[in-house]
Amino acid sequence: MNELEVLDDTYFQKDRDTKINEKYASILEMVERDHAAHGKLLDFDSLGDDKKKESEYLGLKSKAMDFMPEHQVAAKEGLEKAVELDPENSEATRDLGVAFYKLRDYDKSISLYTKALELNKDDKKLLGYLSMAMRSAPTKSDDQKLENLNKGIEFAKVAVNLDINDSHSWYLLGNSYMTSFFATEKYDDLDKSLKAYMQAEKLQKYPNPDLYNNRATIFTYFERYSEAIRDYMRANTIDPGLNASAKAEQICSFVIGTTRMIEQKKSAKNKKIQDMVKTIPKKVGEVKFLSTKENDQTLKYKLQDQSELNAGENLGVIFCGKVICQIHKSPDVPACFLCIDSKSNFTVLSLYNINKGIKDKINYGDEILIRDPTLIFISIEYESRLLTYPCIKVINLSDILVNEQTLADVYSRVEAVSAN
Repeated sequence: MNELEVLDDTYFQKDRDTKINEKYASILEMVERDHAAHGKLLDFDSLGDDKKKESEYLGLKSKAMDFMPEHQVAAKEGLEKAVELDPENSEATRDLGVAFYKLRDYDKSISLYTKALELNKDDKKLLGYLSMAMRSAPTKSDDQKLENLNKGIEFAKVAVNLDINDSHSWYLLGNSYMTSFFATEKYDDLDKSLKAYMQAEKLQKYPNPDLYNNRATIFTYFERYSEAIRDYMRANTIDPGLNASAKAEQICSFVIGTTRMIEQKKSAKNKKIQDMVKTIPKKVGEVKFLSTKENDQTLKYKLQDQSELNAGENLGVIFCGKVICQIHKSPDVPACFLCIDSKSNFTVLSLYNINKGIKDKINYGDEILIRDPTLIFISIEYESRLLTYPCIKVINLSDILVNEQTLADVYSRVEAVSAN
């Protein structure tokens, strides 16, 4: 599965907090005034022999300089000198870590953040930086990646506990859980991410477009398209540079196209499809699905078509249908197919947690059986019209058979072919 984008609204790229912080604003004004007057920056050796004060001055000034791209190299050098003058200067050590993070030297960044944390364990901003760096650092193994993700979550949680009213800490916690979800597919992580984003939204003093963009990504993944469109448009209003409106338009186009396709196929009298419907079983006997319980692998289920299903999960039921076509979309998670059942009901099938190899092995006319199907109705408002269609979501691949085969079997064959 492709990892979807997670935006970190970093202090050192958009830094809305700093823009209203008088201390940094005054330093920025001083640097800009000096640069305009002299065409150069003030010399670093301007505070005499008091190394601690000079370190603090250099740290603050260099942080301010770092907001102007043309001075970022000088800012890094200033921070290095500030740390050299006073190794106990936790802020300068932290901000030097930020400078290396920008250079994508994550190991050095993490090393500096860790040192700064030893000097000041109650720096919530530092904990947020450390959480981001742990998620960004390249790893040599999946186990190490998982370990880093878990550490990133823990650092973000500590930051929240230091100040439960800090919106940005809640936002970074949401990002940590979201990144973990797309790496591990632990659904409780995605729920925790949404809750953290909700809390961040409640507490924010200034609207964070990245928060809305990330939350819209989650809603898109869960096919909660109306909420996704709403959040993408909020993000776009705040920061048009994110191009979030284009993502909202993609969702609209997909729902419009899918709805029209279903309407057209309903009205068309396609003999080939009608003949296919006649071959769809109306009864099932013993059906073998994958299960972690041996005594639960072969059970008897009640067969129901889409019109007989209730919204939500339908326990003890099997849905049977045949594939009409794959529905292409962007992003490609989940994979979507149009299916038809024995009563000629058209339903979209959404498959999660599958790769391209499996998706391309599902073809026209394939018979599908879905255990305990979850039915949702996808809808959006478009040009004063409500567009809606039924959808069956399959999150666990053990709950679906394609031509009486588990998708795990299909996956094994795809992997074998790829290895040859």
